[in-house]
Amino acid sequence: MPGFSCYRRGWRWLAVLALAGASGLAVRGAAAATLMLDPPFEALRVGDQAVLTLRLESADEAVNAVAGTILLPPGLAVREVRDAGSLINFWVRRPAVDSLGFSGVIPGGYQGSGGELFSLVVEGTATGQGDVSIGEAQALKNDGSGSAAAVEVRPARLTVAAAGTGEPVVL
Repeated sequence: MPGFSCYRRGWRWLAVLALAGASGLAVRGAAAATLMLDPPFEALRVGDQAVLTLRLESADEAVNAVAGTILLPPGLAVREVRDAGSLINFWVRRPAVDSLGFSGVIPGGYQGSGGELFSLVVEGTATGQGDVSIGEAQALKNDGSGSAAAVEVRPARLTVAAAGTGEPVVL
């Protein structure tokens, strides 16, 4: 049959795609949730304080639980944690000045952009540059099963300059 080899090739590709999907080699889609640190500055001076806000973005699917740990570079210290106005109204693990791990539940879920989880008041303690990031980031979908959502993390890059140099930071 003239067209038979074409059908055999088609079945081969179908088998390859099925095996790739079953083995996890398929291309992943966009993250269902993004945890981002939103600093209103790029640099501060030793002794200056500024506010970093952890935000949740979940445009495609509602998320009803988040967890992770804020990772600070040397030269930054947390002076205060603020969670008033948070999307999370049931904290399993509330972040604190001496423990930056967090986990909480958002009853009914959240689907949107820029949802505030909490803020940190940080102070520059030594000169340097580094990323403030989120380790062990997790999110659960609001799908009735608590399925894990793919999470993207967007860190903030901060520079701490010597006291008395650069522009002052306005809070």
